[in-house]
Amino acid sequence: MVKVKLHYIAVADQLRITPADKELLDIEHNIYRNRVIVPIESLNKASVRALRFARTISDNVITFNVSISEEQAKKLQERYKMLNCSIPLVIRYSPYRKIIEPLLEYIKSEEYNYQKGDIITVIIPKFTAPKWWQKLLHNHTWLFIEKELLKEKHIVVSVMPLQLKDDEIVLKNKKQSLWNVLEKD
Repeated sequence: MVKVKLHYIAVADQLRITPADKELLDIEHNIYRNRVIVPIESLNKASVRALRFARTISDNVITFNVSISEEQAKKLQERYKMLNCSIPLVIRYSPYRKIIEPLLEYIKSEEYNYQKGDIITVIIPKFTAPKWWQKLLHNHTWLFIEKELLKEKHIVVSVMPLQLKDDEIVLKNKKQSLWNVLEKD
Protein backbone atom coordinates (compact mmCIF):
# COMPACT_ATOMS: atom_id res chain seq x y z
CA MET A 1 0.00 0.00 0.00
CA VAL A 2 2.92 2.35 0.64
CA LYS A 3 4.09 2.00 -2.99
CA VAL A 4 0.61 2.82 -4.23
CA LYS A 5 0.43 5.92 -2.00
CA LEU A 6 3.89 7.03 -3.18
CA HIS A 7 2.79 6.52 -6.78
CA TYR A 8 -0.24 8.80 -6.31
CA ILE A 9 1.98 11.46 -4.71
CA ALA A 10 4.44 11.26 -7.63
CA VAL A 11 1.60 11.52 -10.18
CA ALA A 12 0.09 14.54 -8.41
CA ASP A 13 3.49 16.26 -8.30
CA GLN A 14 3.99 15.74 -12.03
CA LEU A 15 0.53 17.00 -12.99
CA ARG A 16 0.37 20.02 -10.64
CA ILE A 17 0.70 23.44 -12.29
CA THR A 18 2.83 25.90 -10.34
CA PRO A 19 3.59 29.61 -10.87
CA ALA A 20 6.92 28.50 -12.39
CA ASP A 21 4.94 26.93 -15.23
CA LYS A 22 4.07 30.36 -16.67
CA GLU A 23 5.05 29.34 -20.22
CA LEU A 24 2.78 26.29 -20.02
CA LEU A 25 -0.15 28.49 -19.03
CA ASP A 26 0.18 30.78 -22.07
CA ILE A 27 -2.19 28.76 -24.27
CA GLU A 28 -2.89 31.66 -26.64
CA HIS A 29 0.74 32.14 -27.70
CA ASN A 30 2.50 28.87 -26.93
CA ILE A 31 0.89 26.87 -29.73
CA TYR A 32 2.01 23.52 -31.07
CA ARG A 33 2.54 23.01 -34.77
CA ASN A 34 0.43 19.95 -35.55
CA ARG A 35 1.63 17.56 -38.23
CA VAL A 36 -0.36 14.48 -39.15
CA ILE A 37 0.70 11.06 -40.39
CA VAL A 38 -1.85 8.48 -41.51
CA PRO A 39 -0.27 5.02 -41.75
CA ILE A 40 -2.14 2.82 -44.20
CA GLU A 41 -1.76 -0.79 -45.22
CA SER A 42 -3.97 -0.40 -48.28
CA LEU A 43 -6.33 2.11 -49.80
CA ASN A 44 -9.82 1.35 -48.54
CA LYS A 45 -12.81 3.13 -47.02
CA ALA A 46 -11.25 3.16 -43.55
CA SER A 47 -7.99 4.73 -44.75
CA VAL A 48 -9.82 7.31 -46.91
CA ARG A 49 -11.98 8.25 -43.92
CA ALA A 50 -8.85 8.73 -41.79
CA LEU A 51 -7.25 10.90 -44.49
CA ARG A 52 -10.37 13.06 -44.74
CA PHE A 53 -10.34 13.55 -40.96
CA ALA A 54 -6.62 14.33 -41.01
CA ARG A 55 -7.25 17.27 -43.35
CA THR A 56 -9.66 18.78 -40.82
CA ILE A 57 -6.99 19.04 -38.11
CA SER A 58 -3.92 20.02 -40.13
CA ASP A 59 -2.76 21.22 -43.52
CA ASN A 60 0.43 19.24 -43.02
CA VAL A 61 -0.66 15.63 -43.66
CA ILE A 62 1.34 12.67 -44.94
CA THR A 63 0.15 9.18 -45.83
CA PHE A 64 2.67 6.55 -44.74
CA ASN A 65 2.93 2.95 -45.91
CA VAL A 66 5.30 0.09 -45.20
CA SER A 67 5.48 -2.30 -48.15
CA ILE A 68 7.20 -5.66 -48.31
CA SER A 69 8.01 -5.37 -52.03
CA GLU A 70 8.28 -2.89 -54.88
CA GLU A 71 5.37 -4.65 -56.59
CA GLN A 72 3.12 -4.08 -53.58
CA ALA A 73 4.25 -0.45 -53.39
CA LYS A 74 3.49 0.16 -57.08
CA LYS A 75 -0.01 -1.27 -56.70
CA LEU A 76 -0.67 1.06 -53.78
CA GLN A 77 0.74 4.06 -55.67
CA GLU A 78 -1.59 3.36 -58.61
CA ARG A 79 -4.62 3.07 -56.37
CA TYR A 80 -3.56 6.15 -54.39
CA LYS A 81 -3.55 8.22 -57.58
CA MET A 82 -7.32 7.59 -57.78
CA LEU A 83 -7.77 9.88 -54.77
CA ASN A 84 -6.49 12.80 -56.80
CA CYS A 85 -5.40 14.57 -53.62
CA SER A 86 -2.43 16.65 -52.59
CA ILE A 87 -1.54 14.51 -49.57
CA PRO A 88 1.86 12.95 -50.29
CA LEU A 89 2.29 9.18 -50.02
CA VAL A 90 5.54 8.08 -48.40
CA ILE A 91 6.48 4.43 -48.80
CA ARG A 92 9.18 2.59 -46.90
CA TYR A 93 10.22 -0.99 -47.44
CA SER A 94 10.42 -3.64 -44.76
CA PRO A 95 10.69 -7.27 -45.88
CA TYR A 96 9.43 -8.53 -42.52
CA ARG A 97 6.50 -6.11 -42.36
CA LYS A 98 7.91 -4.16 -39.45
CA ILE A 99 5.83 -1.03 -39.18
CA ILE A 100 6.86 0.86 -36.07
CA GLU A 101 10.60 1.05 -36.74
CA PRO A 102 10.27 2.48 -40.28
CA LEU A 103 7.63 4.95 -39.08
CA LEU A 104 9.76 6.23 -36.19
CA GLU A 105 12.86 6.36 -38.42
CA TYR A 106 10.90 8.48 -40.89
CA ILE A 107 9.66 10.84 -38.18
CA LYS A 108 13.23 11.31 -36.93
CA SER A 109 14.69 11.72 -40.42
CA GLU A 110 15.77 14.97 -42.04
CA GLU A 111 13.25 14.25 -44.80
CA TYR A 112 10.35 14.68 -42.36
CA ASN A 113 12.00 17.72 -40.79
CA TYR A 114 10.60 17.30 -37.28
CA GLN A 115 11.31 20.38 -35.20
CA LYS A 116 11.21 20.82 -31.46
CA GLY A 117 7.72 21.91 -30.46
CA ASP A 118 6.02 19.97 -33.24
CA ILE A 119 3.23 17.66 -32.21
CA ILE A 120 2.77 14.71 -34.52
CA THR A 121 -0.68 13.21 -34.63
CA VAL A 122 -0.77 9.67 -35.98
CA ILE A 123 -4.26 8.77 -37.11
CA ILE A 124 -4.68 5.02 -37.35
CA PRO A 125 -7.46 3.84 -39.68
CA LYS A 126 -9.33 0.90 -38.21
CA PHE A 127 -12.46 -1.01 -39.07
CA THR A 128 -14.55 -2.68 -36.43
CA ALA A 129 -16.71 -5.71 -37.00
CA PRO A 130 -20.11 -5.81 -35.29
CA LYS A 131 -19.74 -9.17 -33.52
CA TRP A 132 -17.17 -10.13 -30.91
CA TRP A 133 -16.05 -13.28 -32.75
CA GLN A 134 -15.54 -11.30 -35.96
CA LYS A 135 -13.26 -8.87 -34.13
CA LEU A 136 -10.97 -11.77 -33.24
CA LEU A 137 -10.46 -12.56 -36.94
CA HIS A 138 -8.95 -9.27 -38.00
CA ASN A 139 -5.57 -7.63 -37.72
CA HIS A 140 -4.83 -5.91 -34.43
CA THR A 141 -1.59 -4.28 -35.56
CA TRP A 142 -2.98 -0.88 -34.56
CA LEU A 143 -2.72 -1.87 -30.89
CA PHE A 144 1.01 -2.48 -31.20
CA ILE A 145 1.51 0.73 -33.16
CA GLU A 146 -0.40 2.74 -30.57
CA LYS A 147 1.48 1.15 -27.66
CA GLU A 148 4.89 1.97 -29.13
CA LEU A 149 4.08 5.44 -30.40
CA LEU A 150 2.64 6.55 -27.06
CA LYS A 151 6.13 6.12 -25.59
CA GLU A 152 7.22 9.17 -27.61
CA LYS A 153 6.60 12.53 -25.92
CA HIS A 154 5.74 14.44 -29.09
CA ILE A 155 3.35 11.92 -30.67
CA VAL A 156 -0.42 11.83 -30.24
CA VAL A 157 -2.23 8.70 -31.40
CA SER A 158 -5.80 8.80 -32.60
CA VAL A 159 -7.84 5.88 -33.92
CA MET A 160 -10.34 6.59 -36.70
CA PRO A 161 -12.90 3.78 -36.65
CA LEU A 162 -15.11 2.63 -39.48
CA GLN A 163 -17.95 0.47 -38.19
CA LEU A 164 -18.76 -2.38 -40.55
CA LYS A 165 -22.31 -3.58 -41.07
CA ASP A 166 -23.44 -7.06 -40.17
CA ASP A 167 -22.51 -9.65 -42.83
CA GLU A 168 -26.11 -10.69 -43.37
CA ILE A 169 -27.19 -7.13 -44.15
CA VAL A 170 -24.35 -6.65 -46.64
CA LEU A 171 -24.99 -9.94 -48.40
CA LYS A 172 -28.75 -9.40 -48.38
CA ASN A 173 -28.22 -6.08 -50.13
CA LYS A 174 -26.24 -7.97 -52.76
CA LYS A 175 -29.25 -10.28 -53.07
CA GLN A 176 -27.22 -13.28 -52.04
CA SER A 177 -27.55 -15.56 -49.10
CA LEU A 178 -24.65 -16.59 -46.95
CA TRP A 179 -25.04 -20.13 -48.21
CA ASN A 180 -24.86 -19.10 -51.89
CA VAL A 181 -21.61 -17.28 -51.23
CA LEU A 182 -20.16 -20.31 -49.44
CA GLU A 183 -21.21 -22.63 -52.26
CA LYS A 184 -19.32 -20.48 -54.79
CA ASP A 185 -16.10 -20.84 -52.84
